[in-house]
Amino acid sequence: MNHLIMFNTRFYRKPLLLCSLFLLAFFCRAVAQELEGGSRFVHGFARVQQGSDYYYIDSTGKRAFDRILDRDGHAFDVVPVAGNDGIIPGADTAEGHLPEYFKLVSLDKKQGVLLLSGKWMLRPEYDSIATEYREAWRVTKGGKSTLYKATGFALPFLFDAVNELDGNCFLVQQDDKWGIYDKRAAKLTTPCVYEDMDYCFGCESKGDYAFAQKNGKWGVISFRNDILLPFEYDHQHANMRSDEWVQCLSRDNKPLLINLRTKAVTEDTCGCLDREDDSAPLLADGFRTVRQGKLYGMVNADGQKVLPTQYESIRYDGIALPRPLVEISQQGKSGIADTSGHMIIQPLYDDYFMMISDTLLVAVRENKCYLFNTKGQPVLQGAYDDIRPWRPMDSDTTTAFLKLVRGELMGFYNLHTRKLVAPQYSYIYDTDTSRKYYLMAEKNGRQGVIDTNGTVIIPPRFDDVQFLANGYPNQAQVAINYKYGIYDYVKNVLVIPARYNNITPVAHHELYFVQRDNDKAEGLLDLEGKVAYPVLSRQRLDQADTLANYFVISRRDSLSEKLRYTVFNSRTHERYALPYDTVVPGGYKDRVGVHVGKRQYALFDLATRKTVEGAYTQDGLPQLVYPYQDKAMIMKNDKIGIIDTAGNFKIPPVYDMLYPVMENTYLFVQRDANGAAHYGYGDSTTKLFVPMEYDFLPGDREDYLRDSLLLLVKRGPDGTVLKGFAGLDGKTVIPAKYESIRATENKQYFLVKAGEQSGIIRRNGEVVLPVEFEEVLLDDNTLYFGEAAFSFPVMAKKNGTWAYYDTEGKALPLRMKATIDYMPVEEPVVVPVEAGH
Repeated sequence: MNHLIMFNTRFYRKPLLLCSLFLLAFFCRAVAQELEGGSRFVHGFARVQQGSDYYYIDSTGKRAFDRILDRDGHAFDVVPVAGNDGIIPGADTAEGHLPEYFKLVSLDKKQGVLLLSGKWMLRPEYDSIATEYREAWRVTKGGKSTLYKATGFALPFLFDAVNELDGNCFLVQQDDKWGIYDKRAAKLTTPCVYEDMDYCFGCESKGDYAFAQKNGKWGVISFRNDILLPFEYDHQHANMRSDEWVQCLSRDNKPLLINLRTKAVTEDTCGCLDREDDSAPLLADGFRTVRQGKLYGMVNADGQKVLPTQYESIRYDGIALPRPLVEISQQGKSGIADTSGHMIIQPLYDDYFMMISDTLLVAVRENKCYLFNTKGQPVLQGAYDDIRPWRPMDSDTTTAFLKLVRGELMGFYNLHTRKLVAPQYSYIYDTDTSRKYYLMAEKNGRQGVIDTNGTVIIPPRFDDVQFLANGYPNQAQVAINYKYGIYDYVKNVLVIPARYNNITPVAHHELYFVQRDNDKAEGLLDLEGKVAYPVLSRQRLDQADTLANYFVISRRDSLSEKLRYTVFNSRTHERYALPYDTVVPGGYKDRVGVHVGKRQYALFDLATRKTVEGAYTQDGLPQLVYPYQDKAMIMKNDKIGIIDTAGNFKIPPVYDMLYPVMENTYLFVQRDANGAAHYGYGDSTTKLFVPMEYDFLPGDREDYLRDSLLLLVKRGPDGTVLKGFAGLDGKTVIPAKYESIRATENKQYFLVKAGEQSGIIRRNGEVVLPVEFEEVLLDDNTLYFGEAAFSFPVMAKKNGTWAYYDTEGKALPLRMKATIDYMPVEEPVVVPVEAGH
């Protein structure tokens, strides 16, 4: 019996244990954590508070970090302004740099970095992160240090300190000793045996050697630990270089100049070596200055003198001037030599030289500008008051021209064709982008056009010149005293005199519509300026169809005030009168509406010169015909319908109102016996895909199509306007029972409100939050009207308690009594800046 009891106990023990654990987990999960306050989510994180303590949670409700260690002053909810491309400058890695804007955060005394987007760049698992430089951050973990760059960690956490040399080699410290680590080789190429090491970290050209200290004395070693200078010098981090010259070592307190190539050592017994506080800059390619008193000379990398010691300054960097040009200054005047010592331009000029396209030099003397090539030869004869680079819009190169100024006049020099246009214009500027080889030129207050070689295209005789569209390639509109004409710049003639108040090219017709304000005179002229249709007073022209041939011209009789209509064929120039007192053009394939009798209209074919008979004329003519696009809207027996070009019904006239909402989608309105207007949506076959059971409210028809959804409106029993939406397929997405519907910016969610209750519905109609919440917390930048700005998890209040809800409507296991700000009102945490080596 005992054995049997023991067997049964063992048999049931495991299921009982699993059941107990399941119930325990269920009750633990069901109990939500009670908190005093919570903020809205900002880029995936929210702040929650309990008593005096707070922390930040992620979108699952888990604790993400404790504090924002803010040094840059940019809170997550105060994002720098984005550019026109929508990109926030400095908000992400770019061009080898780390972000300028980010959040340094801490969790349990560990630090991490969040981007403004809310994505982790470094999770909070590091002892410290020094972020003062965008090129690299110094990161420590477990007492070891490395650098973090835009490409990731430079080295593993192996060393006590790390400093970058040239991108591949690094100064590293281990057990208080320094060496060099090769990243590609993944090993120490110089063992950590030196007391200290130094390098010209700020030099633009990176050297392949470092300074090292051994037994208290300094020497120079290669990255492979080859000894380039013995350990017998003193050193200070000043006058650092990265070329053949070493100028930061001394012996017996006397500065030395050492050439690494020749090993020649020069002792500065006279104080002639240029120091960091001197005006002489570092030179490129191993060249350096030598000084005697306040004058400088230049020696090459082998120590040979190439320029005598007689200049006040010498500049050779390959940047301001291209190699091998050297800028020199003597007795306050500037000149140019080269690295062989040859004099290119004598030092006679007042200012620094301006380099243009690496081939030309602008020099200034006594406020006059001169142009030389890099051989010192004059390019332009004579002097100018100003010479400046100029790149007209859409020109083919960076600097295509030089603008030349002499007195009040302007000209230019074409660098490609080497054509000189002497200063003769008061102003020269770009035309529009379609005429990139033409320039606008002003002379004596009048405008004209020249080409990029200075040839006159349109003489400067006009107040204004405007090029026309591509259909009129050789003509421009010109103006004199606010009157307009047309100038043909191939024939060099004013084909239409400047006498009109308005001239407009008529697309596809090679005609100009012209207008004079006196008595509203309008007419048509061709490209030669010949009269296609005379300009007459009290006359108006309308195109029947911009893509077809006909114009409908209406002219009001000066005595009777009656309108008389004429049809004009723009191709054949034929014309004929229309015997109707009202004509309704509408861009309808050479069809217009005509008034044929009292409250009677017909569709008229301008080509056949006959009214169109069809289904719409049976049982009497319509009260109105209004052509549009390839259809015409008609009213018959006070009902609205639509016909085609043959007069057949596309939609029969049985509706009180009819709105084309979009292509092949219409809003149909009918009134009931009580005069109440109801509407639905259907296609051109009048098949309704949204039943006619909604209450029509007059307004802009654009209101009925919102973000590819069809508006549904019903009046409640108390007259309240209730709204909803249907999809373009007619399926109800949001039933019409809400007083307010506000879409999010991405139009994927809608905040709906009925009475005092709010909820959230997805675009496809799925309910995220039922309409039973007292409040939904919106972003601070949300206006009372317009779009509703919120992000998930969204904070909503029900029965006086706030909670977070995800996109599925599930609540996070947190409950809050009140809302708080995302950023606490307190002094920011000061993060000490870690000093570099």
